[in-house]
Amino acid sequence: MQSILCFGDSNTWGLNPRDNSRFDDQTRWTGLLDDLLRPFGKRVIEEGLCGRTTQFHDWYRKNRCGLDAFPLLLESHSPLAGVVIMLGTNDCKTCFHASAEQIAEGVRQLVRQAKHAGVPEILVVSPIVLGHGVAQFDGEFNEACTPGVPARSRTGCPALPAPAKIRGLLSGTADWLRNRCR
Repeated sequence: MQSILCFGDSNTWGLNPRDNSRFDDQTRWTGLLDDLLRPFGKRVIEEGLCGRTTQFHDWYRKNRCGLDAFPLLLESHSPLAGVVIMLGTNDCKTCFHASAEQIAEGVRQLVRQAKHAGVPEILVVSPIVLGHGVAQFDGEFNEACTPGVPARSRTGCPALPAPAKIRGLLSGTADWLRNRCR
């Protein structure tokens, strides 16, 4: 059976925003994707971590830098038929003061790491839309301190593809992975 690594943050981990619990396997997008791919001889490996960034070190939450963790995961799960990278949302936190271009560069570096590890197929999913009021849910995304954060995240990262609805994402991702990861 071939393996597809899904590398991301709390959205990949399956964080339930209502109570900070974890959604079950059949609710998380990675579990749904796994169900779609198993009949085709592919399994999904979930590597989501709450607070993970593409390239930034969070001094309050250690070991969240994707560039540090990714090479280890690529090696430990090798060989891989493909990788799905879904990161960039936490890079919008006020403390990082990151531009859309900086966030996109972090994603580009992750793609380079996957290519260097010999991963044949790489799919990048744009960061989610944060929208107004995000600071009420998570104070680390403070609209008042960094006015550019909501603007950057309203349409996802402009240097990456626009965000997709979850059903379209899963269907399109499953089709792409089925056809490309052979």
